[in-house]
Amino acid sequence: MARTSRRVLWAVLLLGCALSVLLAVLGAVDGWVLALVAWACTAAAFGDALRSRRAYAASAAERERREELAREEEARRRVAEERLRIARELHDVVAHQIALANVQAGVAAHVLDRRPDQARQALAHVREASRSALDELRATVGLLRLRGEPAAPMEPAPGLGLLDQLLEGFRREGLRVTVECLAGDDPPPAHGPLPVSVDLTAYRVIQESLTNVRKHAGPGAGAVVRIRRDPGALEVVVDDDGAPGAARPPQQPLPAQSRRRRGAEAAAPSAVPPGAPCPGR
Repeated sequence: MARTSRRVLWAVLLLGCALSVLLAVLGAVDGWVLALVAWACTAAAFGDALRSRRAYAASAAERERREELAREEEARRRVAEERLRIARELHDVVAHQIALANVQAGVAAHVLDRRPDQARQALAHVREASRSALDELRATVGLLRLRGEPAAPMEPAPGLGLLDQLLEGFRREGLRVTVECLAGDDPPPAHGPLPVSVDLTAYRVIQESLTNVRKHAGPGAGAVVRIRRDPGALEVVVDDDGAPGAARPPQQPLPAQSRRRRGAEAAAPSAVPPGAPCPGR
């Protein structure tokens, strides 16, 4: 609408100027009339230019405001995603160790009067599990330090190289765990390390799966961890032979979501180098 009005205005002004010049040439009007028309056209052109400049400035300000809102929304989205990722990391780090300490503390309380030696051993396991939880929590929180802060000594993130220790902890709780390493199709002779993200994901998936087996598969249940490594993939399968237990309460959906999300994130690299001998036997 504004563009149409401007076109009509300029058309009328140009037509008036042309008519005034024609009449002046023919001697039908005086020179002062031509000058008056020229001044009117100049004023109209100046006013239109000023209005256009103001409209452009308003449009630029509105565009900048929208871009700022979009940046703020993107920042809020990234913060929410980062908070969720940190929550998953902290849960994965401490859930297993705290559950282990809880079980061993219950054992110690149960046999404290009758079998003090076994109670002492269970309390030692509680201390070890608590120390492991603190160490892993310290390493995870250390990754969140801002750049420029004093660096603190950090231990490497857990991976399949620590699978023996992980399985030993479950075996002390009474869970029968075995590991099977399956050869992939045409495995290459050379072995190389796994990417850090894939190595950590495999460790966490096994840890959470065995924790769920211990909680929900029933007494006397056993589990088999199958690890298959191909030139472009790492497959981890955890099977148990126990009876299915009670379903996880709806207010605690994080472990299953975490395993699925971690598996998807670990599948992102296009090539996983074939690797090291199977741990955890």
